[in-house]
Amino acid sequence: MATQAERRALFYEEDPDFNPCLVFDINEYLIEYYPTMTLKQRRSVWSSCQNDPEFDYEPFENQVDEWVDYLFGDEEEVEEEAK
Repeated sequence: MATQAERRALFYEEDPDFNPCLVFDINEYLIEYYPTMTLKQRRSVWSSCQNDPEFDYEPFENQVDEWVDYLFGDEEEVEEEAK
């Protein structure tokens, strides 16, 4: 039996507008804000971020939660919208 994630992927695979990913390009960020960094230095930074098991994604999650709250209010309202 397929997992929920697999079923969702199959449902959305034909939808060209479905792109739920937020992408943060560390390389472009470093180029813009640290223009004197070399490629080797930038690679070191993004590799360290990717391999850090304690890298904090919470600020990203908090911003998503703020948008949910802004758009839909409290949790009960989100559940009502889903029905």
